[in-house]
Amino acid sequence: MKDILKKALYDKGMSQKELAEAIFVTPQAVSKWINGESRPTTDNVIRIKEVLGVDLIKETARSIGAVSSCNSSVMKHKTIQELDTFEKAVMESQRILGETDIRQNYSHQVYFLLQKLLPAIIGLTYHQHLNCKEEEDDLGYDGIYYNLEGLFEELDNEKKTIVFETVLERDFYMMGGDLFESFDEYKIPDHDFCQRCMENWYAFQSMLPESHSAQIYDDLRIAVFEIMDKWFENE
Repeated sequence: MKDILKKALYDKGMSQKELAEAIFVTPQAVSKWINGESRPTTDNVIRIKEVLGVDLIKETARSIGAVSSCNSSVMKHKTIQELDTFEKAVMESQRILGETDIRQNYSHQVYFLLQKLLPAIIGLTYHQHLNCKEEEDDLGYDGIYYNLEGLFEELDNEKKTIVFETVLERDFYMMGGDLFESFDEYKIPDHDFCQRCMENWYAFQSMLPESHSAQIYDDLRIAVFEIMDKWFENE
């Protein structure tokens, strides 16, 4: 996000001080954003868009989406094969949240939501990995982050139904359906793992406001892209 903001200032021919005055923050605040020491709030992201014409959230998402592979040295992590229990998924999600300072930089509500969401996504990714184990495209650890991005990725009109609104919602629906299928066919070694991931997913959904215009959605989106930005930053 910091590089996108730097480029936007350069393209606009505006100094950090001028931006600070235009969006009613201190020059020190802008300096911290530029240096990657902190992130602008949702309100400031909106003001920056009005002044610079750049949507930091969308541009960050676009730059992340353009990356085709991950550098595993950025975050030391277990392989997706090792994250084979719900307890391990919870521990890995806490590590991810800790390395990106989500608890310090965001509201308790955002942190609590991600505490529910991340173990569910790790479990979903592990489940998808098992299902595609014999195919050419194996789903590795980076699938966690692509699934996380799917939280805000709408389905194509042809696939979209009244049941599904996002790619991630559809994937969890399919995972829930697999719980009732043959374990031999779908290679699910631990029914409890999948079930608890599904419970976390439904708990996460139930805690979100009905209105998608609520600020928590923007705050959550920024936090999610910050997690992905941290993962890809040294690519």
